[in-house]
Amino acid sequence: MKGVFRITAALLGSAMLLGAMPVQAVYESPEEIAFSLRPMADSTHAYEIIGNRVTIPYEDAAAGTDVHFGIFIEAEEAELAFIRLELLSDSSSITLHDAADIYEKSEEAQTYALPDGTSFTTQYAHPYCLAKCNSFGDYLPSAMTMNANLETPGTGIFVWQGGTENTTSFLGGVSDYFSFVEFDVNIAPGTAPGTYHLDFLAEAEDGKSKPSYITSILEKEDNKIGYSDLVPTLKGAEIVVQAEDAQLRGDVNNDGKVNASDAADVLCAAAMYGATGSYGSLTDPQLAAADVDENDVVNASDGAYILQYAASKGAGNDPEWGKLIK
Repeated sequence: MKGVFRITAALLGSAMLLGAMPVQAVYESPEEIAFSLRPMADSTHAYEIIGNRVTIPYEDAAAGTDVHFGIFIEAEEAELAFIRLELLSDSSSITLHDAADIYEKSEEAQTYALPDGTSFTTQYAHPYCLAKCNSFGDYLPSAMTMNANLETPGTGIFVWQGGTENTTSFLGGVSDYFSFVEFDVNIAPGTAPGTYHLDFLAEAEDGKSKPSYITSILEKEDNKIGYSDLVPTLKGAEIVVQAEDAQLRGDVNNDGKVNASDAADVLCAAAMYGATGSYGSLTDPQLAAADVDENDVVNASDGAYILQYAASKGAGNDPEWGKLIK
């Protein structure tokens, strides 16, 4: 059973509201902007994350767990007039809830780094990508209202973009340095091993409406603003629930450690595959453990990553595959 989740966001800067400044054409092509669903690391779980994929151990899925996700904007320009997104889960075991409110505050202030090397400190719990820091280093969410409720499928998030600036801007000047919105994805207890997907809907079943689109400002004449609805690039995410007998990632010989011996096994298997088309005696669980970059191919790159992981572990670090693999 599939579940649909709607996220709707109206984003209007004061220049658009007041008609005070000329507006040049932006986002004339859907290729100029993308929305990306990404699993995010949090203090509760240390799940393996590579790009838009997160891996959940069998034991955690059996008991039920949450994974923190964010929607990130990938674009050069920030002139967004309206955003409407619908998300589709391919399983009733995967549900969204607890969307973050950009006005939620923590008990203690946190310090966040910006791409230019500066930082800001704020009690706002979720820095928002379409926000600003003023010359005094004060963080300004730059939105008027937000209704964040994803506790049941089909509910939405509504953001009205306002503030005192003439246009919207990306916090820190980089569009995806901070999220557009964040929420939790619940993995129901007993979810079967396999790969599950969260995707944006680009086309409705009737083929007429656009479930996911942005409204771009195209032109302004005589104090009237022209808009165009575009379906941007939409990047979904994968949730991999491991099987009960899944081996430790990188532990090809299944001895409970990831070291140079595992890298040697991978290199030998890769060489054999190149010569014979077979990985030799490696079992399916061993091949899954060997494919550390999860590209469905076991090759020398996997061996190199295993060596990097083992060296970092030997130096007393706590390496993460998601940070090692580029």
